[in-house]
Amino acid sequence: MVPLAALLLATACAAGAADNPAAAIAAAAGHPASLHLLAAASDTSDGESETKTLELAGVKRLDRICVADLCRGTWFDGTHFAAFGINGTPWPDEGLDERAERTFAAIASTAFAEPAFIAAGGTVDALPADGDTRLRYRVTAPQGAELVAVADAQTHRLAGVEFPDRRLYRPLRATVWGTTIVYTTQAYDRITALDAPLVPPAGPRVTVSEAEVPVLSSDLPIVGCTLRGRRARCLIDTGTTPSAVTLNFAEQLGEEPRGQIEIAGLHPYLTGVIDAGPLALAGAVFDRLHLAVIPRTSAANFDVIVGSDALGGLRLAFDAAARRVQIAPSAPATAGRPIPLTFADGLPYATMRLGTRATRDSMLVDTGDSETLSIGYDAYREDMGLFAVRSTASASGLGGAPMDALQGELAHAEIGGKSLEGLAISAVRGQHVGHIGYGFAAHCGRLIVDLGQGRIECTAAPAAAGQNTAAGDHGR
Repeated sequence: MVPLAALLLATACAAGAADNPAAAIAAAAGHPASLHLLAAASDTSDGESETKTLELAGVKRLDRICVADLCRGTWFDGTHFAAFGINGTPWPDEGLDERAERTFAAIASTAFAEPAFIAAGGTVDALPADGDTRLRYRVTAPQGAELVAVADAQTHRLAGVEFPDRRLYRPLRATVWGTTIVYTTQAYDRITALDAPLVPPAGPRVTVSEAEVPVLSSDLPIVGCTLRGRRARCLIDTGTTPSAVTLNFAEQLGEEPRGQIEIAGLHPYLTGVIDAGPLALAGAVFDRLHLAVIPRTSAANFDVIVGSDALGGLRLAFDAAARRVQIAPSAPATAGRPIPLTFADGLPYATMRLGTRATRDSMLVDTGDSETLSIGYDAYREDMGLFAVRSTASASGLGGAPMDALQGELAHAEIGGKSLEGLAISAVRGQHVGHIGYGFAAHCGRLIVDLGQGRIECTAAPAAAGQNTAAGDHGR
């Protein structure tokens, strides 16, 4: 896609109104699509002061909700959406219709009413008047879906965006800032112009050099690390966000938890946060991280959880048989058969065919889970022929909720075109999605996880892959 904001100033003056039938809308708004604007508002939620900001630069949008320096939000680069949490790591947001959002962003920014929009491949058509006081324009952004921009016929101010069948897509609010009108979906009480370019969220600062270290546990990827110079045991856990530290280790650092956030895992719950760094994990050194504070259970043989929000810049190669992990910079795959990942709430998912099921299951790739495969108990009740139960087990997650599990063996599974036989599987009460746990690594020569590249890879299995029968999800 041609960057619209870069073309606006160069072409707006050179082209006449006839180049775009909606040109009066951009003119009435003062051409906001050519500016970098920051809209802000303050509010109180659950007794805490929140600041909401929206940065706009053409069709690019950065939404944040912050309590002090703890921020979460979304980033739209004009083509793709991403969501981020308190460490600022953007993961693709699969829950939105990106084609419609591309056109909505063009309308809300008024970029659709500039000559550059049509030059870049967008389309704008004025619809016939139907007797009311509104103008309607059929708009399709490059790589976008068709929507309708609705404006007041007298003032040429935008009022909203509709689907082609006249159903409301989103209303728009007009906020006047000097001679410029900024259109948003919620109210903001102050707007400023910024000279610097809009900077997207990029996650925590980390320097990475390739290194291989021993794994200290037989059933979880726990490795030696240091946090603020103190020796610690770090669990590499792709199935948790944000990264976390146990309460007793936080106390050793002299840190008092502050704020309140939700930690996402098997049993989400609210907790406080500390700021700490540097965190050194083999050849990876993080300058500083916001770390959720978690209780330490008897099953948790670690001090720090390095979660998905800290792993975007790393390429992890787990060798379960040798009990080692290689940590290197994230990089495109050069060989093998990568298995694509999708993301939801900042956590990675891969599709796997279980047994003889006709459809594939979307399963959380969770290295903090000691099981090989697990599914929810309710999902097992719906398909009790999936595997035969051989034993039961019980464990506690980090949220303190008990997890009873039925254990057995899955005769066959398929992932990324690779067939696997005889995998340990559990049905876990209280679990709502399937998990591909760290035990799965025993079925790969190397299990490569590269969240930043959106892929995993299971190389050829060892000659005699061991079965992981450890009970429970100690990473929860």
